[in-house]
Amino acid sequence: MLSVLNSIIISYLLGSFPTAYLIVKRFTGKNVFRSGDKNMGGTNALIISKSFTIALLVGVVDALKALTACLIVNNFFIQSVWWAGLIAGFFSTLGHNYSIFMNFKGGKGASTNLGAFLFLNPLMALLFFSILLCTTFVNKFFRFTRNEFSELIARLTLFAVSAYLIFNDYWIHALVLQLVSVVKYLTNKEWFKLLDYPF
Repeated sequence: MLSVLNSIIISYLLGSFPTAYLIVKRFTGKNVFRSGDKNMGGTNALIISKSFTIALLVGVVDALKALTACLIVNNFFIQSVWWAGLIAGFFSTLGHNYSIFMNFKGGKGASTNLGAFLFLNPLMALLFFSILLCTTFVNKFFRFTRNEFSELIARLTLFAVSAYLIFNDYWIHALVLQLVSVVKYLTNKEWFKLLDYPF
């Protein structure tokens, strides 16, 4: 029980590190919660900075938060990759979305999901990233939906079904980790508005 509690605390604190807030503030002087789509993640870093380099830096560090949490939990507290990935992935994403350092505000969890999937199986992470890019760009040009929440649901469904068919051992991770993002979207009406892509 103590191992699980330690895993939860460490994962949540690592996930809570305010990457986008610090990087965007450093390079643009702007507050991510007052500009763009008012979220702490790579997409808003791109909206505010207009720099793919800054957005990529934010995304990579956010993914590393979850990957690091998974590795620490697996090496020191929970030897099962399945359980370490689920617990560390879930709570690092929870920390990212509701950061204790940012008055429980945060991002949407895509990059931290990616980091957890990278821990479980690099090919699973590649699949997630590919589906993320495809749904974003296909929707940009063909408009199968007009708000960000619907795009998320399409991505979640496509990835969860693909994971079930290809990575059967980890399909529950594909579903549960993305549900943290669904909850975040449901609590922010801004993301139900019409999409305005930053590229």
